[in-house]
Amino acid sequence: MVRGIALEGSVRILSSRITNTLLEIRRRQDASPTAIAALGRLVCAAVMMGWDMKVSSGRLTLQVVCDGPLGGMIADADTQGGVRGYVRNPHVDLPPNEKGKIDVERAVGGGELVVIKDYGLREPYLTRVPLVSGGIALDIANYYKSSEQIPSAVALGVLVDPKRLIASAGGVIIQLMPGVSEEFVSHLERGFSKLGSVSRKLEDGMTPEEIVEELLGKDASPTWLGHQKVEFRCTCSYEKAESAILTLGKDEIKRMIEEGKGEVECKFCNAKYVFSLEDLKKMLEEVEKDEGV
Repeated sequence: MVRGIALEGSVRILSSRITNTLLEIRRRQDASPTAIAALGRLVCAAVMMGWDMKVSSGRLTLQVVCDGPLGGMIADADTQGGVRGYVRNPHVDLPPNEKGKIDVERAVGGGELVVIKDYGLREPYLTRVPLVSGGIALDIANYYKSSEQIPSAVALGVLVDPKRLIASAGGVIIQLMPGVSEEFVSHLERGFSKLGSVSRKLEDGMTPEEIVEELLGKDASPTWLGHQKVEFRCTCSYEKAESAILTLGKDEIKRMIEEGKGEVECKFCNAKYVFSLEDLKKMLEEVEKDEGV
């Protein structure tokens, strides 16, 4: 990822290439082309927005609650380029749309985008906005405009090759601060209309910086302020899996004891945490003690 400014700070820029990271997420999710195209856009937005929180530790979560066949998606990112993603129905695959492209909009359908920003304070900030397209990019732009009052142009793309692998993936977020001229806004709108596919430009060898420079034009040469590696990073652990079982309550733990073991599988990375009969009995004692049994 790269971060920068242009026009004396009146334009803020984020741009990314996440191809290898998304390949890893696809492998762990065993996702179809349709599912990974949708999830990949959400992951791309999340990792850029997470890095943009500008705190040493924190998390940003994007959740798509939808009525389309994908059933919903989550992308979860830290502030250091780590990201993970999950789609509820990863094997859903739809025919191309009328333009011959992967039909992400129909796969997502209607619903809402939930944005959760956790700065490590007592309570995270949670915002809900309706989905305006289901294509993710316009939905992120709508979130910025309606919830943060920041006019933003967003492009997100995932290119799936004939072998059903990910050829390229990435995105651009350009935000307009107070003071930017109407002339530049019109110029930027024309630039986005001519941009075409971000993922195709990445596949053709362009860097995230070059894509932005093409968008902005010669009169708004950006100043790059930082670079950040992107990678798949899951936060699951044995301790978190144990806490998840404890929250189920004594009846569910008793059922696990009857079956002889308990197991928790992380939906993001497929890691499995297995708890023995002795582990479960100790957890049951803990729950009963807390409940005063």
